[in-house]
Amino acid sequence: MADGWRDECGVRIAPARLRFRDAVPGRRYRAALTVQNLRFESCRLHLLPPHRPQFKLIVENPEKPIASGLQLKAFVEYYPDRLEDLQDKLILLVDDDVVDIPLLGFIPYCCLEIESELDFGQVIASNKVISKEITIANHGSSSGIFEISYDGVALSSITPSSGVVKPKSKRTIQVDICTDVPRVIKEVMKVELEGRGCTEVWVKAVVAEQVLKVLGASCGKVVECINFGPVYFGTSKTEQISLYNKSPENMDWVAVLEDNAIGGEMGIDLQRSTDAVLQDLSLKNRDVDVSTLILCTPNQGTLLPYEKSLVTLCFSPEKFKGDFEVNDPSLKQDYVLFLRFETVGNRSGYLQALGDGATASTGNHPHHVDLALTGSGLPVMVTFNPGPEINFTDCYLGEQTEVLCTLKNESDSLPVIFSFRKAAHFNVSPEKGKIKKKSAKDVMISFSPRQIGTFKMKQIIDIIGRGVDKNNLHDLKTISFHQLYLSLSGVCKAKRKKILFTINTGLTPVVSNATGQFVVDGTEECPDAARGAIQCIDAAPVAMLKSAQTRIHTHRINRNCKDDALIAFPNDRATSLRPSEWDKKYRTIFTKAERYNFIDPEFAYTDCERLSVEAHKKYYNDFISSLRQRRLEKDAARSYFLYIPGPSTLDFGDVCVFSTTTKELHIINNLLVHIWIQIEIEIEELQETSPLSQVVPPLTKTHVPIVFETITPGSFKRSFAYKINNQHLGHVLVVANAVPIELQLSTRELILNPIPGCLAGTEFRATVRVYNPRNHPAGFIWKPVTTDRKPAFSIQPARGTVEAYSDLECEVVWCPGFNSPEEGEFILCVRKGNAIKLKCFAKFGATKVQFVTQSISFIHSPMGLSTCKTAILQNTGRNHAYFQVRDSNPLPGMTITPSQGVVPVGGITDLKISFTPNANMTFDKNVEVEVRNAGTQVLRVGGFVEVAEIAMSVVSMRKLQELERVDFGGVYVGATRSIPFLLQNKGQSRTRVEFDFSKNKDFKLDTNDHSVIEYCSSKPYLYAVNLKEESALQCFLTFMPKEVAAYHFTLPVTTPQAESPLTTLVVSASNILPPQPPAVKPPVAPPCCRIKAIALNSLLEFSSMELKFEQHSSDMNFGVADERETSQDLDLKNISRQPLTWKLNCDDADKNIEDGIFKFSLRAGCLGPGGKVSIAVSFCPPCPGTYTSEISVYVNDNPSQYKLTLSGTLKSPQLNFDPPFLIMMPVPLGVETEADINIIPQDYLRPSQIYVELPQIELEDGDRIYPFSVQFPGGQDIVLSSDGKSNQLVCHISFRSSKPVSVLGNMCFTDEEENRFSVQIAATTENCLLTLYPYLAFHCSDQKITLRSQVDTASENESDEDASEESEVVSEESEVGSQNHREKNKLESSLFPDEEKEYIFFQKTLIAIKSWFTLFGWPKGQNPISIPYSLRRSLGAYLPHVMPEFLLEPEDYKIWIKVKEGKTVLKAELNMGEVKTSDRFSDKNVFVLDDSTFETMSKRAWTDVLLQIYKVFVLRRISSHDKTDPSSLEIMQNMPRIKREPLSSNIYSSYERKILTWLNNNYEKNRKIVWKDCQKDFDINSVWYLQVKG
Repeated sequence: MADGWRDECGVRIAPARLRFRDAVPGRRYRAALTVQNLRFESCRLHLLPPHRPQFKLIVENPEKPIASGLQLKAFVEYYPDRLEDLQDKLILLVDDDVVDIPLLGFIPYCCLEIESELDFGQVIASNKVISKEITIANHGSSSGIFEISYDGVALSSITPSSGVVKPKSKRTIQVDICTDVPRVIKEVMKVELEGRGCTEVWVKAVVAEQVLKVLGASCGKVVECINFGPVYFGTSKTEQISLYNKSPENMDWVAVLEDNAIGGEMGIDLQRSTDAVLQDLSLKNRDVDVSTLILCTPNQGTLLPYEKSLVTLCFSPEKFKGDFEVNDPSLKQDYVLFLRFETVGNRSGYLQALGDGATASTGNHPHHVDLALTGSGLPVMVTFNPGPEINFTDCYLGEQTEVLCTLKNESDSLPVIFSFRKAAHFNVSPEKGKIKKKSAKDVMISFSPRQIGTFKMKQIIDIIGRGVDKNNLHDLKTISFHQLYLSLSGVCKAKRKKILFTINTGLTPVVSNATGQFVVDGTEECPDAARGAIQCIDAAPVAMLKSAQTRIHTHRINRNCKDDALIAFPNDRATSLRPSEWDKKYRTIFTKAERYNFIDPEFAYTDCERLSVEAHKKYYNDFISSLRQRRLEKDAARSYFLYIPGPSTLDFGDVCVFSTTTKELHIINNLLVHIWIQIEIEIEELQETSPLSQVVPPLTKTHVPIVFETITPGSFKRSFAYKINNQHLGHVLVVANAVPIELQLSTRELILNPIPGCLAGTEFRATVRVYNPRNHPAGFIWKPVTTDRKPAFSIQPARGTVEAYSDLECEVVWCPGFNSPEEGEFILCVRKGNAIKLKCFAKFGATKVQFVTQSISFIHSPMGLSTCKTAILQNTGRNHAYFQVRDSNPLPGMTITPSQGVVPVGGITDLKISFTPNANMTFDKNVEVEVRNAGTQVLRVGGFVEVAEIAMSVVSMRKLQELERVDFGGVYVGATRSIPFLLQNKGQSRTRVEFDFSKNKDFKLDTNDHSVIEYCSSKPYLYAVNLKEESALQCFLTFMPKEVAAYHFTLPVTTPQAESPLTTLVVSASNILPPQPPAVKPPVAPPCCRIKAIALNSLLEFSSMELKFEQHSSDMNFGVADERETSQDLDLKNISRQPLTWKLNCDDADKNIEDGIFKFSLRAGCLGPGGKVSIAVSFCPPCPGTYTSEISVYVNDNPSQYKLTLSGTLKSPQLNFDPPFLIMMPVPLGVETEADINIIPQDYLRPSQIYVELPQIELEDGDRIYPFSVQFPGGQDIVLSSDGKSNQLVCHISFRSSKPVSVLGNMCFTDEEENRFSVQIAATTENCLLTLYPYLAFHCSDQKITLRSQVDTASENESDEDASEESEVVSEESEVGSQNHREKNKLESSLFPDEEKEYIFFQKTLIAIKSWFTLFGWPKGQNPISIPYSLRRSLGAYLPHVMPEFLLEPEDYKIWIKVKEGKTVLKAELNMGEVKTSDRFSDKNVFVLDDSTFETMSKRAWTDVLLQIYKVFVLRRISSHDKTDPSSLEIMQNMPRIKREPLSSNIYSSYERKILTWLNNNYEKNRKIVWKDCQKDFDINSVWYLQVKG
């Protein structure tokens, strides 16, 4: 806060100025000030305060002058109130002089500094990212901000590129450069420093290549080839070179000999002709280890910067195996090899080899250099004359014979140095010598025998040369590298000599026995003819007895003698000077007794000493082994050749963010020892890489998967290091470009044209392919662009995922219609990626449509009723036609439907015209129908409206008279009276007549046929009758009074009437007169009839108007029921004051009363006032069932009658089945299907048990089989609960057959009382896909069709054509899992399923069959079909489950049900008056289905019928024609043959197999043409068509 002092005006001011640094508001700062008097006399000093209030002076100014040398002390306080620099001053008065002392207040500030240059110096291009740091220093008192900007490409990264430097500190900036390519880097980066502005920092570096050169050892120039010249096989020759490191860094190098380089030759005589060389190659094995030919010493090392190192190369050719001719000059072998000197860690040489397996190039590279090595290997070619066998003349002992032999060197390249080895009895002179090339030398060979006998010796002549010394590879040593042989033979005659037996005196001679005894010194001739040679052994002239041949001491033999005991002689100890060995044992010669072994302690080792000796031996052996192991490890650490070709720069290319990409870093170990590689990764993007450490065995290769994953888009360039054997360091550069997820479209505009042959509404479709060029799966969703109009385009799949480097085909479908927009747009939205717009256009084709009938007549249209007629539009064009009715309501009350629609190609469409007039009119109207992309069609609609005339009449005097009045007279309360009348429609149009008895509820309208009267639940007293034109209906007016009353009213009859009596004329058709209606008639009023009736008090009282009976069949005794239990009393009582008569009207009774099912004890009688009578009514049913009847009771001859209702039920044990009709799934041959059926017992009074009768099926070939089997998992017993209900049983029904069969039959179930019940079952098994498609639908995901090869077991009587088939045939078998298939289904399983997968399969089948019949089934569009019954069995159609009623229209099906229910007949069989069985069968089983079930069943039935029609009438026409095509012979040989037997496949018919064969043949012929440019990674040879699609 203070500066140095200053002297002014004879005073010293310290400090010269007062500075308050880093002052912040709110704090107080103080500084001291001294003023010293430097004058020789006293002076007056006075300080004046500053002007600014932030500065405050604290001082006591003296009143008297200050003496010399004294000083004035003061303090200045600084208290800033805001953040700014302030300046002021103190005034010092020194006598009359004025001195200013500055005051300065500074706020905190930053002072940033950075170096102006960052120099990396000279570095090697080693694919390494190297870093260097530069410092930003802040010398200020506050933090400073910096920001670095760089727009070049040389710098890999700058970290951090911006930040804050704290006060009095430094911030280190790391700058990375990549040494991937040689270059000179001189880049500038701009650094924005707070308070300093923009500063430039230069980054400099020189990236140089690591160059290795091979120089001549003597000349110092670059050499490319070393020529060793000719060298004998087995010898060596050395040359020296220098390796020069022309780079600024250390270089680890290794020498590699390439045995497969381009231009290399191994043992070929280059001067010979090509034919001779090829012939020589075919006769010899050329497996040569090149490592033995060329030795490089040293073979690896480290060169300091710009250092030279001497390397010795040794050429040692070896003769190929099998080359035994020594005098054949053709055995010359020339060698051309390449020795590569490569820097350690370089991978460029193996990039191509690893990529495609080719040989690495031998061209020079800065990181490695190739040195060519040439040389020739020559055999030793020396001949002997005479030779190689030399026979000497016979001589006596002490004499010699001589032979002169000439040695000739046949080689014209190298001299020969020879040396004769010593041979017994033979001498050579000279023994050694040198023969120049193409020269000869004479040698004298003499035979001087030293013993008697015949001698055959093999004289060895060593050829001397220079060879490799394993201990010193730099220097060569003289060796014998080749041997020549001469066979020498001579005979020395012997003279007999007396041999004396001598005893060894203790010194062991060279030849002795086990103890060193028995030595002879004489010889004699001993021929041995058996061996073919002469052995010269002199036998001692004494008797000898060998221990192995004598048995005289066998009785005393020591049996415990060991085999390794030595034989001892009697005199082996007395004269022996050697100590015995403790581990050896001796035995006698005969008895083999163990001899005493004396050990001299003066000479022998003790046990401790022996153990010490062994320990020392082990120690030195271990020490030597450890030294050897250490040396091997050291050599392995120094000498390695490791390629990481992966390559040296791992370029991942474009990589999606958030994705994981892997590339392999290859490691090749060409050493004979293991190596250990360690990868050091500190990069966050590569943290998933593993393993980071591996041991690579000798001569093997492996790889490390490098995993790259990033979340930051942009360029990435970093390197990681690796170590080999924890010593040698290398680097691998990782380059990637992180990009966002992206999808591409094959086209941006898609045009949809109609596809011929497709069904209407499905013909406009096209595909667009979505490509994923990235390495990460991309999720997408299609979003339609909405407009005011309803979109007509759809695309599938609407969302999904496209895998990496793959594509997905999306189908765009246009839903055509008259008003459908022809353009649409979609946006492909990629999750976390881009968005692409797709435009779709639909193009209509030309079409032609016309009306089959140009006019529709509505003459005599009934008033108020609907009249429907149909106009037919026919399409005679080639495209589906989409139309719209311009006015769907052309007239009041007229509606045309549909207002829009489509007319399929070759088909028709019905226009329903419904006309409900409410006014009189005559009309002639043109209805216009617009067709898209075609003209307008006109339909003429004309007619008139007519009001029908209704009349009511009765028959009187056999004539019809108009009914004007109806008088019921008196009718008792509770009784009924009906008066018939005839209701007539006299007009020419139909009409509707309504009777409204809502005000007179005791009256109703009735007819003989109750179905003709329409009732309304909301208006129960309104009765309506529809009458056709000019028709009549017999009706009854019934009066049923409930209380006493009198009625007098007009019959409420109404008919449709016009709202206006005027007739309207509507005409729009030009030049056409409308139809003329009949003469105008006045409006016809409904008939008027007066009704009169009186309700009287009832005279007779009934105990009940309805009797109900209920009985069980077990209560019947021999067919006759006990009337006391089955009868009820009907009591009649006269409640009037007058007597009355009553009568049961049995004349008009129904059949149940006539047959005696209902019996009455009395049928007529009289009752006085208050009288009462009981009538016994009996119920006697013949068989189980429900019976109803009605009988009338008349009183006093009154026309009214009382109605008595009788109902009775005879119950019997019954079994109900759920489902009532079992449809089993069609299955392939030999596959079992199983269905569950529930059995519900009813009306059982006691427990029972159920038995099953399985139906027997007769096949077409006459065989009878039982394909059904049943099981009861819960048992077969019917058990009654406490409340009388029976348990429910479950029956599993299985069906299986190995032959085609179609069954529709009954399965009978019998209880213990012999009651029989049946359920109808439909089952099919066949080998035809058209029948088995439901089975495939339910197993579309787990279905397997296997192809099996089996031996053809054709019988002898088969035709030649069949017998010529190959033994390998195709057999398809449908399998699900590893066990037999069992399918469970109910009635619904035979219909269209609800599950998505199965439903899609069924729907596709339906569409396929509809498409086929639409295109090929009929000559002109769609037509109704009828299927003859003979179609089923005779022609092979399998439709057991299709009933004729399932093919009806829904309304017709309802009518059919009513008809069949009315005709149901119940049959009973009585035996001896007792009900034994109750078979309940009708002529045909009736199954009542609700509307939804019938619709699904009808769809399934029609699908099966059409498929069977196709199978019988179309598929059977397929035939095969054999054509001999030479180009297809190879294809046919590679394809399996298919048997022609109908049952050789359990899922394909013979006709389907013909189609499959045809498809596969054409596929094999064309697959290479279609997929010749295919880039997909799949085996097209494995694709086979196994399905036929419609």
